[in-house]
Amino acid sequence: MALCYKHTAGEDQNQYVRMAARISKNNLQFLALLDAESGNWTIDRKSPTNDHGFCQINAFWHPEVVNDPHFKNPAWQLQKCWEFYNAGVTFYAVKNVWKTKKNFTCPK
Repeated sequence: MALCYKHTAGEDQNQYVRMAARISKNNLQFLALLDAESGNWTIDRKSPTNDHGFCQINAFWHPEVVNDPHFKNPAWQLQKCWEFYNAGVTFYAVKNVWKTKKNFTCPK
C-alpha cells in the first residue's frame, strides 16, 4: 500500500508519518490532527500542560498510557493515538486540522 507522506518535512518526521499512515490506512484527517498537535512529530514532546508525545496525551487524564513503558515505542504510541481518535477523544488542535492537511501528499 502506498502511504501518505509529509512533503514539508524530512525523513526524521516522515518515518513516523508513514507509521501513522499505515495504522490509519492513510486517514488524512488523523495525520493532519497529529501534525496540528505536534508539528515536529517528536515522540518525547512535552507541553507545559503535561501533554505528551505525538498526539499530546494528557498525563493527568491518561496516566495508564503516558506512564506505560511502551509509550517510548513510536508504533505503540501512534496506535494509542489512533485508538483515542477513533474513540472520540477531544484533541485541542482539532481546530487547526484545516491548516495542516496541506502538508501531506496521499496516494489517490
